[in-house]
Amino acid sequence: DCIMDGIVSDSIVDGNVFDCIVDGNVFDCIVDLNVFYCIVDGIVFDCIVDGNVFDCIVDGIVFDCIVDGNVFDCIVDLTVFDCIVDGKVFDCIVDGIVFDCIVDDRVFDCIVDGIVFDCIVDDRVFDCIVDG
Repeated sequence: DCIMDGIVSDSIVDGNVFDCIVDGNVFDCIVDLNVFYCIVDGIVFDCIVDGNVFDCIVDGIVFDCIVDGNVFDCIVDLTVFDCIVDGKVFDCIVDGIVFDCIVDDRVFDCIVDGIVFDCIVDDRVFDCIVDG
């Protein structure tokens, strides 16, 4: 419809529909069959990327999304809250510490600095394991 100074408005490019491209940012468009509502400064809002649904990505933080078939409610600084990883249920992982989770079919209530509290290991019941 209109191309001015490299900005494309209301156009079809390579079979993809672009409403507006400004300074490399894409608004309301379809790219490679993925739906992008808004991309600003590399941040993607309300989009599907590689078959995964992302509600919002800000500064590398993912909110309400599915990644590799796993459900993540929130990932902040590589910390995972309320998610399923490899078929295992994790309520919270912080700095590699696992809270309220199932690992290898074993029940762990809390693992802190390698210390296991209230868990089952090798079919034995341990209330607390410290330094092995």
